[in-house]
Order: sequence, then C-alpha cells, then structure tokens
Amino acid sequence: RFHLMIASIARNEYLERYARNAYDLATTLRNVRKSTQRFQARAAHMHVEIAQAIESHDAERAEFISRRHVAAVLVQITEDS
Repeated sequence: RFHLMIASIARNEYLERYARNAYDLATTLRNVRKSTQRFQARAAHMHVEIAQAIESHDAERAEFISRRHVAAVLVQITEDS
C-alpha cells in the first residue's frame, strides 16, 4: 500500500504504473516461494525515511532513498530466489 499511495500522491502516471507492476511482481514472487521460506521485508525501514523526506519537501533525498530501496529489494529478491 505504501508504494501505491506514494505514486498516487505524486500524480505521476509512470510512477503509478511502475508501483502497480512492482506490487504485482512482489506478490507473485511471495506466492511462488516455498512454504518453508518466510518473506522478511529487510528494506521496509526505508519507507519511514522516504516519508520523512517527502514530509520535509526534500525531493532529492526522497528520490535517493527510493532508488536505494528499489536496489535493496532487488538484491533481496535475487538472493532469496
């Protein structure tokens, strides 16, 4: 929900589409996991940092943290697969 909310607030159609696609992919990957593998959201703490940057109107920091977040999640997905 966090990602979709941020994309909606940004009023950026490309970001909204990306967020929906990323959400669909994450959901699919979680469903494909073996039942013994529990998903652990190791990069979720970055949501707070992103929200704080947005709240303080620091677009550059929000973008920087968002890019780090996407990279961290990608690493997690590829390591855990």
